[in-house]
Amino acid sequence: MNAVSFNFSRDNANPELLNGAQVSSGYFDVFEVRSSLGRVGTAEEDQPGAAKTAVLSHDAWEKRFGSDPGIVGRPSNPRRH
Repeated sequence: MNAVSFNFSRDNANPELLNGAQVSSGYFDVFEVRSSLGRVGTAEEDQPGAAKTAVLSHDAWEKRFGSDPGIVGRPSNPRRH
């Protein structure tokens, strides 16, 4: 697990620094955590150069995205710190 930070902004709002972790696809299996909506990353996405998957906490989904189920599958353009 690697601690990472990203700048996040939505609808041209001021960016907010978000803290998170970069984990492999097996991370959620080890802790027996399942997604409530959407999915977690796959082994293919663990490979160098592959597209990445973001997994939000329930709290972040509620507070930053207004519990919008339409957020699932949207592309993002995070800027890593």
